[in-house]
Amino acid sequence: MGHVVEGILATYSPYYYPAPISIYFLEEFRKLQKVLPKVKPTIFFSVPRIYERVWEGLEKNRLGKFYLKRKKGLLRKVFGKFLKYMTLRRAGLNKCKQLMAGSASFDEDLLKNYRELGIEIHNAYGLTEAPLVTINRVGRNRLGTVGEPMPQTTIKIAEDGEIMVKGPQVTAGYYDKTLNRLSEKTGS
Repeated sequence: MGHVVEGILATYSPYYYPAPISIYFLEEFRKLQKVLPKVKPTIFFSVPRIYERVWEGLEKNRLGKFYLKRKKGLLRKVFGKFLKYMTLRRAGLNKCKQLMAGSASFDEDLLKNYRELGIEIHNAYGLTEAPLVTINRVGRNRLGTVGEPMPQTTIKIAEDGEIMVKGPQVTAGYYDKTLNRLSEKTGS
């Protein structure tokens, strides 16, 4: 639960799923590589670094090296399907219907490499004060973007480049500042 969006995806959004759901929390992050193949999530959200590590594993793997040395063509395409399955299975993500990333920038070339292998990672954008502002949706994944605004969310770019967000996910205020304003008003 290191990021607000994890809290939203794991704690709040399941209330809207039309079916029972199991949520798993990992207390020790270093165990992720061993735990994911056991859990086999169907939806997975992570910071880009986890996907970078999976790709680094593919690059070090003998089969991955073979694939990456091939020029685009039939052999690479056919072998890529096998490698896709092996990479996702090894990472414990082979049952996933959607892979998502956010909370940090994602290298566009790496997203393209995954796509070429047949793996779609849906980039998202949000802030601590306004988590999950945009997301690339299944069937509309546009690389190089962070997707479309969430429902009931409007986004404007100010002249100075500031991103202005209005929507139900925007924080109303900060805890300490709210307390200070309340105590000033009541004189306590």
